[in-house]
Amino acid sequence: MKFMKFILIISKNSIFALAFLTCFFAVSCNKILNKDPETTLDSKNVYRNIFDADAAVIGVYGKFMGLAKQYVLMNELRADLLSVTDNADNELREISTHSTTQNNSYTSPKPFYSLINECNDVLKNFDIMLKDNKFKITEYNQRYSDVACIRSWLYLQLGIHFGNIPYVTSSLDNVDAVVKDSLQFKPISFNTLLDTLIKFTSNLPYISPYSAGSSLLLTVDGSSTTNFFIEKNALLGDLNLWRGKYNAAATYYRALMEGSGYFFASGSGAYYDNFKVSNFSSIPGYLDISYLRYHENDLRSFIDN
Repeated sequence: MKFMKFILIISKNSIFALAFLTCFFAVSCNKILNKDPETTLDSKNVYRNIFDADAAVIGVYGKFMGLAKQYVLMNELRADLLSVTDNADNELREISTHSTTQNNSYTSPKPFYSLINECNDVLKNFDIMLKDNKFKITEYNQRYSDVACIRSWLYLQLGIHFGNIPYVTSSLDNVDAVVKDSLQFKPISFNTLLDTLIKFTSNLPYISPYSAGSSLLLTVDGSSTTNFFIEKNALLGDLNLWRGKYNAAATYYRALMEGSGYFFASGSGAYYDNFKVSNFSSIPGYLDISYLRYHENDLRSFIDN
């Protein structure tokens, strides 16, 4: 009887302990399940201040740089600056001979529309931030215009390569429909697209580079981020040039080269130095491809400016 009683007591304690542990783990699991994920940001934790806005701008540029291979291949491999080798795959040969098929991964418009959708989402949230007084109007104007110009450039590229395309300015949950559903997202002609882009881009509140003191102007690994961002006058020149508005294009290009109204990091005021190729008679520019004189055929004499 004592033995049986002992077993019974242990059993009761075990039931109590099991019930306690069940409640404990239920509460603990609930806390674990309700914990915010560490690898993603909830909407309430983004677009809170100027630093979140800067992070959004840099995020757009980070994804923008991922289009480099596609941009080069679609432009230069279809032209005369690149050619395929014996090791090229069939997709590259298709681009080179202007005979691309629908499944060619290099010529898909989806990566461009994916980034356009990112831009649309950023612009929408910038509007919300401004409405909620989360950053100043000058900060808004510069960042909004920057991301908007990236979007205009992306649309210009799509128009150049695909002709009639859908023009979407709202944020979407899925961009697949833009590419596949021509009834919901009706394409517009290239000229109509250019007119739309010129009107939108030229009316942006800020078309100069970021002003001195901007939190986006930094020095990273010894290099300034001043030239990291899109050149808005160059974009407007390109848009007008493609539309055949040559006087307007020349005006924007002149503003670019003369640097009217720009902030000059060097203090010299010679903004055109950022875009010219040096002839060794002046300060070397950023576009130099130079070799030591009389050693032009020696790759080891390359001057890396």
